Amino acid sequence: MPCGSLSAYQNAAGWSEFTNIQEVSSQNQIVQLSAGVNWFSTNVEITLEDLQAALVVTGNTSITIQSKNDGLTAYNGTRWRGTLATLDVAQMYMITVGTACEITLEGMPIIPVNHPITIHQGANWIAFPFSESMTVDDAFAGFDVVSGDFVRSKDNGLATYTDRWRGQLTTFVPGEGYIYNSAATGDRVLVFPSGAR
Repeated sequence: MPCGSLSAYQNAAGWSEFTNIQEVSSQNQIVQLSAGVNWFSTNVEITLEDLQAALVVTGNTSITIQSKNDGLTAYNGTRWRGTLATLDVAQMYMITVGTACEITLEGMPIIPVNHPITIHQGANWIAFPFSESMTVDDAFAGFDVVSGDFVRSKDNGLATYTDRWRGQLTTFVPGEGYIYNSAATGDRVLVFPSGAR
């Protein structure tokens, strides 16, 4: 629960039965963006407005945040315009900036079980919701992977699943987004494993 609310939870009906209630404070995520297109994901609970504000501070006068399915929003040096209205922390976004910069985002850590990702047939833009790196094997432990699935990063190649994950991509990195290509005909739900960091 949020920092400062431990005693309230310990004394609340239903919650008092839990023996291990812990406070979680907000954390910062620092993201390095290179000039051009970046595949971005967050590991803290933020809004689109939080991301836009962090990007404006960098001094870039031409910024684009693009979603796979919900359009984009663009900054022209004075205001944001576009069809993208909300940020889904379970999705990857393509952020384009004119010059390399660093942004700092503050929020509560993402709890993966609260943000399941529906994997459709074909390409899916997925977030990586952790503040520490994780192997591809650990990230998809417990997920119903099928032969022919592959996951791709912008800069570190891809991994393809046959009887196991193989390829150049071996590790997921905080702050980066990924494209998961599903070979299955139906939808599946991906919930990243909370303990495998």
